[in-house]
Amino acid sequence: RSVNRISMGVQTFDDRLLKSIGRRHSAQKAREAVEILRRAGFENLSIDLIFGLPGQTLKDVERDVMEFLQMDLPHLSIYSLQIEPESVFGKQGVHPCDEDLEADMFEWIIRTLKESGYEHYEISSFAKPGRYSQHNLAYWQDRDFFGFGPGASGREQGQRYHIDSRGQRIPEETDGPFEALMMGLRTQFGVDLSSFREKYGWDPGRRYADVIKRYAPHFCEQDGRLFLDENGREILNTILVDMLPEESCE
Repeated sequence: RSVNRISMGVQTFDDRLLKSIGRRHSAQKAREAVEILRRAGFENLSIDLIFGLPGQTLKDVERDVMEFLQMDLPHLSIYSLQIEPESVFGKQGVHPCDEDLEADMFEWIIRTLKESGYEHYEISSFAKPGRYSQHNLAYWQDRDFFGFGPGASGREQGQRYHIDSRGQRIPEETDGPFEALMMGLRTQFGVDLSSFREKYGWDPGRRYADVIKRYAPHFCEQDGRLFLDENGREILNTILVDMLPEESCE
């Protein structure tokens, strides 16, 4: 029970905000669920939180993180709210959080969790030393994983797929090398260059030499791995756009 991780989508401990984003559970129900799992012997627990919610303040985020710390859980995934045009919020015309406020929120989150002994080992993930999400590491380290049930996604022999409502596997278009770089650079472990060259037949350090030079203060190469420092991971999307072929950016 201490090996397999259970992750719970709490999102926030503020009932007002939970209601505003259409969640059916309450903050108290989330707290009770954590305690039920603990009493049942499950110790390897993680929760998901969201920041940048409509109407959320920095103080709201601080309360959410402090409540997580009081729970003394080994892992936290915390994401900024992304509003896509075809999502419910997008169709409702909900405006995204002010960029400066969102940046302040994330900087406070990183600083507070690191001061509390958590490793910021992936852009949106924090863990007590060594308590990384083994399931998610499969995504980030270019390994295969299985998806089960309608709506799930997986990858087998490098081919991504999703499962439709009839339970059928539907192959998805996959750019394996770029995906491996994108996912690996999200983490503090980066990309294993030897494994990458063996698998894909080319060296990202050479192909993207200009981009690496452009962002030189953030790129590091050590023990055969190419990785970004913490500030570099915060601007990963910008770096990845510069890595895309010109025709992909049109």
